[in-house]
Amino acid sequence: MFPFKKKELQPFCFEHLSEMMPYGDSAKAETAVAYACSQLDCLINYNTSCGYFIATKEGDRVEQRTMPGIHCPNDGTPMYLAEINPEHKSYRLWKCPQCRKSVTNLESMQARGQSA
Repeated sequence: MFPFKKKELQPFCFEHLSEMMPYGDSAKAETAVAYACSQLDCLINYNTSCGYFIATKEGDRVEQRTMPGIHCPNDGTPMYLAEINPEHKSYRLWKCPQCRKSVTNLESMQARGQSA
């Protein structure tokens, strides 16, 4: 897991569609190691090495349920939900924290052979 600058990355929780907040050893510094959903009871987290995951309130990782498995087509890095559109509720823009490539949910589904 590599640290990243908070201002470069602003993931959204895929369940609540709310901005995630930085946390970890350096959450108050210029870098953070992971992000957590800003909703009080939500345990969804994101980091660049494993993507979205569920953690306990103590910070331990627990078994994953169905998580978005969107990976960058360039380098395989887990992508994060970077943009939503309240006017088009099904729209999702996913970004790679490494190379900055972005894909929409439609492009992602087409790449996996699913229909919209």
